[in-house]
Amino acid sequence: MVEVGQRAPALRLHDLEGRAVVLGEPARDRALLVMFCTIGCVPCRESEPLLAAAGEQYAERLATACVMLAKPAAVRALLAANGEAAALRFYADTAGPGLFPVAGAYGVMGTPTTFLIGRDGRVLWRRVGGLTRQNIEQDVLLALEEDRGGVGVAASRPLPTAQ
Repeated sequence: MVEVGQRAPALRLHDLEGRAVVLGEPARDRALLVMFCTIGCVPCRESEPLLAAAGEQYAERLATACVMLAKPAAVRALLAANGEAAALRFYADTAGPGLFPVAGAYGVMGTPTTFLIGRDGRVLWRRVGGLTRQNIEQDVLLALEEDRGGVGVAASRPLPTAQ
């Protein structure tokens, strides 16, 4: 699994129309909070509204994305059935060789798994398991404060990795 302080692998994904996209390039103006999910995962479904709310509340400092380990058509069907809010962007991890290449590059072994990627492209925080309001209000915001100057958490004071 990608560790806190390491450079995050490129997020080469597909949007829900099947177009190839790359998220989270370094030297951007905001950090990226990205959650890997599967279609039948209850903790994933419960965490998605928190991820969307964080993206709305902290939009000036934080972009959010939900990477589904599924084909774009399956993700579209799920969203249509559940009436997902437009505030959260969904992507499909099918943009490369092998099964779920981006999740594999990140070492995702279970879902949900969430990473906070700083403006410099380094992982600032990660969590295996569902998100809570406390994760966002304490852990993620602390990491964002330390990332403000473009200095990753690992370069100053490592945050404990939530497991």
